[in-house]
Amino acid sequence: MNWITENRNRNKIAAINFIVRKIVKTTNYSDKTEVSCNSKRVRNLFRQREKLYREGSRCKD
Repeated sequence: MNWITENRNRNKIAAINFIVRKIVKTTNYSDKTEVSCNSKRVRNLFRQREKLYREGSRCKD
């Protein structure tokens, strides 16, 4: 994954990935409300991560 090493926001991206993994590990999948809430949180984190990817790729040019 060469794009993470070239990205200037790699620490923020790594932190978001860590948070997402922790949410996935600790979610009680038999509780639908918790799953729904955590799903929204993860989607929001993925949006933030995507913005960081785009920002980093713009700065390389």
